[in-house]
Amino acid sequence: MDVPSDSPGDQLIHQIIGSEWLENGWAEIHFNRPVYPRDRLEIQQGTAQSNVHRINLCRNNKICVVAEVGLGRALWANEFFIPEFKESTSEAKPRLHLEDFPHGVTLPSKVLCLSSDQAINYARTFARDDDIAWGSIVHPAWIASQMTLLIERSFEHLPAIHTRSQIQHSNIWKTGQEAILTGRFVDAFERKGHHYCVVDGLITSKSSGERLAQVRHTTIFKLR
Repeated sequence: MDVPSDSPGDQLIHQIIGSEWLENGWAEIHFNRPVYPRDRLEIQQGTAQSNVHRINLCRNNKICVVAEVGLGRALWANEFFIPEFKESTSEAKPRLHLEDFPHGVTLPSKVLCLSSDQAINYARTFARDDDIAWGSIVHPAWIASQMTLLIERSFEHLPAIHTRSQIQHSNIWKTGQEAILTGRFVDAFERKGHHYCVVDGLITSKSSGERLAQVRHTTIFKLR
């Protein structure tokens, strides 16, 4: 199957668990090896244990991506920070460095909205998903992809390699619905010479303030 680069396997997850997952479900995705748009990966569906479903995506018999998904609220979601709203600025973008990493800094917030046509185009072009339901619901892969863009609005960190996503869905995010994405740097570390950062994101409805999703995004911002 062709896979999206940010949240591969969403189409299968949706088929296994159903639409309830997007309203009250979670996913934890680890990238063991780099995955690129239009990669063709084999799906290995593991056995469900304690209502947790495991999916492996493999290339040449090597596991590239491991995804665990379930309904309800994940235990790790309680560890997420709740970033506050911060107005956007026109300040110059500094480069991210491990030595002076901005621990605890809140990123300028971003208003997000995806039209029905944009949602369908994204699902078909990037997520390789032709389900017509994405004309009314924001695709979860698009949600995951916004974290990289949120960082890059304020800090130079590309090229970057996305290594892990933890996503907690709280309500259906409908197309045409404006939402606010807030974010906060929560950690940075070195592993095998690579420099990593961790960002917590919160997506809320702009009109009602209800929580739509929480995301913990881990990425390599400097290669060894």
